[in-house]
Amino acid sequence: MPVKSLFGKIKENTTVVSEIVSGTVSGIIKDGTGKKNAASGKKSLNAIKTELTGLLKEKSKMFGVLGREAYDLYQDGNMNMTNLEGYFKKVAELDFNIEALSKEMEIVEKQNQIKRTCDCGKKLDKNDKFCPDCGAKIDDGTFICSCGNIQKNSEKFCNVCGKNIQDQLKIAAPTVESRSRICVCGAMISAEQDFCGECGRL
Repeated sequence: MPVKSLFGKIKENTTVVSEIVSGTVSGIIKDGTGKKNAASGKKSLNAIKTELTGLLKEKSKMFGVLGREAYDLYQDGNMNMTNLEGYFKKVAELDFNIEALSKEMEIVEKQNQIKRTCDCGKKLDKNDKFCPDCGAKIDDGTFICSCGNIQKNSEKFCNVCGKNIQDQLKIAAPTVESRSRICVCGAMISAEQDFCGECGRL
């Protein structure tokens, strides 16, 4: 069997196995051991991207191994597709996990684009913890750890870096009387000021 034809067959079989796996095991993510785990809870976008990058690298390595194994079989004159079946299954499993993570990433990206509004009417960005207009503290039950991961206020430790979230939350938020903000120029604007004393901006 010519090598070109062999790789076409490998790609075709990988697609078929991938479709079978994704069609029969929907809603589950397999870990590296092949055990099925319930779809994971909410992850940060960075955690998903990191995991996805790892899976793509693993898939690329697996294609290298598969190609080498196929070539060795070809050289030995033993081009039997059943000898490569384990590799096809591993690639199909990786494809399934990559597809699941890609969908999860789309959902998280859409959720991150949802605009919030302060009580004063100002539209807020997803990472705003204070209103840029009135300076009010925005509490949505989440906290951005110093590592950048979004955590629930109720959790004790960050699931990415392991830092104590409760210690980070103890940092005093400004009170209504002493509420101040930082201008884009870097100057501190007190609650009594309407304009920046350094650059004159609102």
